[in-house]
Amino acid sequence: MAAPSIVPIALTIDDRTGYTLWAPPWEEDGEQWQAFLGAEGRLHLFKSERELAAYSRTATEHDLDDHPVWRVVAALPARDLRPDDDHRFDLDGLYELVAENPDRWSVGEVADTIDMVSRIAECCSATRIVRDLEQVPEIGLLSMGADAFVGREGENSWTAVGKAVDEHWETVLTRLGKRIRWPKVDVTILDAEEKEFSAKDAERTEKVAGERAKRQAAAGRLGREAEDADRRALEADDDDVLVEEPLTGTAVIQLPSTAWEADADEVDEATEFWESVGILPVELTLPEGSGLTLRCYVEDTPRFLGSKGRVHLFRSADGLGTFIRGKTPHDLRDIATWADVVDSDVVALPAEEDRYDLAEISELFGRGTGTDIFDYSRLAHAFDGALDIAEYADLDSVDALIRPTTPLGRALVESQRGLGKSLAPADTAAMASAWEELVEKVSGAVRWHD
Repeated sequence: MAAPSIVPIALTIDDRTGYTLWAPPWEEDGEQWQAFLGAEGRLHLFKSERELAAYSRTATEHDLDDHPVWRVVAALPARDLRPDDDHRFDLDGLYELVAENPDRWSVGEVADTIDMVSRIAECCSATRIVRDLEQVPEIGLLSMGADAFVGREGENSWTAVGKAVDEHWETVLTRLGKRIRWPKVDVTILDAEEKEFSAKDAERTEKVAGERAKRQAAAGRLGREAEDADRRALEADDDDVLVEEPLTGTAVIQLPSTAWEADADEVDEATEFWESVGILPVELTLPEGSGLTLRCYVEDTPRFLGSKGRVHLFRSADGLGTFIRGKTPHDLRDIATWADVVDSDVVALPAEEDRYDLAEISELFGRGTGTDIFDYSRLAHAFDGALDIAEYADLDSVDALIRPTTPLGRALVESQRGLGKSLAPADTAAMASAWEELVEKVSGAVRWHD
């Protein structure tokens, strides 16, 4: 189970958007817990992130006050309590969603919206809110994703989902509305700290600009552009292939054993196919180098191209393609769209959001005093990739490294909150060795291929 965390969410209901906090399921003392910001069976919503932040500063008795990371969250600035796109739920818009065709996006949004309301109902001890809706058998198919709504039978099931929403959703919203409270909050208590944050932001921006200018000047003195051109020419000679200078706007994707180039349009075209099958290429950079693999999610659980808890990582796109078309058993073969992957000749070009550079974080931790301009939020993406592999490979020992009470665990919590706090030298000294241990465990869960 993931480390305890608290996530900002937004709910739109009755033409009002409210902001609150959700603690996804976590385990404590052998029991599983889940909670929302509220009290006495009521969910608290706030008109803005500022109101939510102000309430978090002053409220003392609520359902999150004993959460392992509440003290961290309660001190976050308003901007760090802004929900991302995956945690915004338009309850009013569910009618429009069920009227769309059942693709992975519409089915996913309907499933996520109903699931979130069900979680709220459970935490408010008011399961009758969704009882009638959840008794419709087709609603249970939503957890299976778009595959459950393919073909004639699937179309009939999707129609039944729409009818269930038409019949029961208004009742759900009415019952839920009775469980919502909109507390009044004095936001002026944030004025002083927001002024301080603004000053620190300006200082940080100035430092970043200065560091960037130094790097650019150093690169110019070293003739970096000429060096890169020479390196590409050598690679072309080695492979007996001419590699031209990339054009402006080209995203260069390279792995140690094989370098290839793809412009932004090619990456987008490839991504369109991979998203359509629900299996995405992933690039992982470890101390041993960079490699490609594939990943999907089954009931929100990561599943990689691998077997027996080991991820297959390829040093070339060609090597990955050959493996895909081979007969070796692996954990993606039973995915419904795997046959489409085997039959396709689309190159596995990972999108930017699916590239995880764990070695870069190790480098940053090793810079000592230079890390005072490194924001915690830059850790978030690397953590996502590392923890996905740890979950897939059942690396229970990783949980001990990221407990909220450890330096690395606090860094994980801060990274999930977004911008707002920067690493100091003392931070990196405390967590560098823990990060190296985490990377070592992730590396041990990888099986390299050419």
